[in-house]
Amino acid sequence: MTTRTITSHSILIPLTQLSACLVVLGFRVALGITLRPWYAFDQGADDRLLVDQASGAAGLGYGYTLAKNQGYAMLLRTAHVLRIDVVTLNLLTLITAAGLAALAAWAASRRLWPASLAWIGVLCWPASMDDWLGLRVYRNTVFFPAMIALIALCALLIVCTWRLGSDKERLHAGWTVGAALSAIAAGGLAAWLQTLKEDMIWLIPGLLVVLMATGLAAARHGLAKSIRLAVAVMCILSVSVGALGMVTAKQYMQSRYGVAYLNMRTEGPVAGFIKRMTVIDAPGRTDDVWAPPQAIRQAFDAADALDQYPEIERWMLSDHGYGQPLKGDFVGWQLFNAISNSGLGWSNPAGVSDLFDHANDQIDHAFEAGSLKRAAGFKPIPSLPAIDAGEVPDLVRRASLDWLHAWMPGDLFTPSKPATDGYFQLRPMPLGRFYGMEYLGIDPGNPLPQPLPWLTHDRARDWSMALNRIWTPVALIMLIVLLAAPVVAVARRRRTGWLPVMLAFAAWTIAAYGWAYCMATAWFAGWLHSARIEFFYTAGLVAPLIGTACLMALCALIASMSIRHGNRE
Repeated sequence: MTTRTITSHSILIPLTQLSACLVVLGFRVALGITLRPWYAFDQGADDRLLVDQASGAAGLGYGYTLAKNQGYAMLLRTAHVLRIDVVTLNLLTLITAAGLAALAAWAASRRLWPASLAWIGVLCWPASMDDWLGLRVYRNTVFFPAMIALIALCALLIVCTWRLGSDKERLHAGWTVGAALSAIAAGGLAAWLQTLKEDMIWLIPGLLVVLMATGLAAARHGLAKSIRLAVAVMCILSVSVGALGMVTAKQYMQSRYGVAYLNMRTEGPVAGFIKRMTVIDAPGRTDDVWAPPQAIRQAFDAADALDQYPEIERWMLSDHGYGQPLKGDFVGWQLFNAISNSGLGWSNPAGVSDLFDHANDQIDHAFEAGSLKRAAGFKPIPSLPAIDAGEVPDLVRRASLDWLHAWMPGDLFTPSKPATDGYFQLRPMPLGRFYGMEYLGIDPGNPLPQPLPWLTHDRARDWSMALNRIWTPVALIMLIVLLAAPVVAVARRRRTGWLPVMLAFAAWTIAAYGWAYCMATAWFAGWLHSARIEFFYTAGLVAPLIGTACLMALCALIASMSIRHGNRE
């Protein structure tokens, strides 16, 4: 009788978990095909630019062509070739990420419940249905699934590499194949992420830690040489694939545009000129105005190489585009506009790059000679504005709020645009919108269909808002678990050993890594004075780190409460 009861439970619990996963999948697919992506055809520096990059409409003479990385355009182009519309693309990326997260959780724990939690958590994160962060045809929509996939692949690489030599005498074929596939996929995805957004270099420290954790598998005592060699091969393989991906992307830019820069607004001499303008000490500098008019004049006065195009300076000091004084990052966009509207133009990016290279040398000489003075303030990297020590507390506060909002969107969550919004209407329908929608697989004659008769767009919006409300208390409980796990693990160390302790503190480290990115983003975006925009910048990249940390902390907490696998001292 007892045996029958145990067997029933052992079958019922997994079936319940699998059923819940299937229900959540159906729910998410229903919402995904009803809450349609919208295409901001009028955003020439953002959504429209990336779609034009994908379709080839952004020609060499178009000033913004090289103003943003082209990773998202590569994804859209691939989907177009495969005849995958943007609705299906969004769902496929999210479901693939959820599947990889579940697989990694199962491989690491050999338990179904962590895999189920990972699957449900990825599919139910409310911001994946946010109007800007989940439903806009823009690169930010893929940040969340791409980061989830990268974390999962890195976890699989570590787990498979440690287990491929589990018997210490010979390689385990299954884990070896898994490690090789994970290494290739992780390296390729990491390279693509570098082409997706300008600041993805922040991932490098985390990826180096992953390589160290993978390589430590070879340091175990008594391993056969073949196993140590296999571990080394896995590390080299992932790095090689990532490096090859980056070289390929640079070579593509070199062959297509004549410059090996993913983005000339943040890389190369033009970006260098922008950064030099923002460090010149001049009247009018504030936290919001990085390059006041006087600093711009001083930069052009020092850069004699630009004298042949005086209209660039005139445009920089004009009210065209972003007004005066230029706030924050607008100084870079204003320079791109100025070059576009000058005799220099963007038809020869290599020539533009060479000209500004000379201009930068002249500005550097002016700094060395003392005719230009650098502004005071702490500035750890060139792309961030200088700040004073007194501004740090507010920066820490905003970074902490951004970190919390990434995990719990709360009031920052904005549901899908209503059906009456202009982006879903047949008017206006300029050619740019028409061809862009066709390229994305959106029917211009019916931008907002109702695929499921029983689920209207308004009802789906209500469901997404309800999910956001449900998510908040659950996410809060997981944060409490994250805080409590190290304390409990240390307190019960004599009963359960060091593994829960290490797991809990590793979770804290991952969560802190996400906070560091929030810190950098809050530092950069402070001039915008918008918590919503900071959420837009950070949530898709930081939420996967927090979610991973919370799941690890939960596993550590449960392990700490167990005595069966204890290591009594």
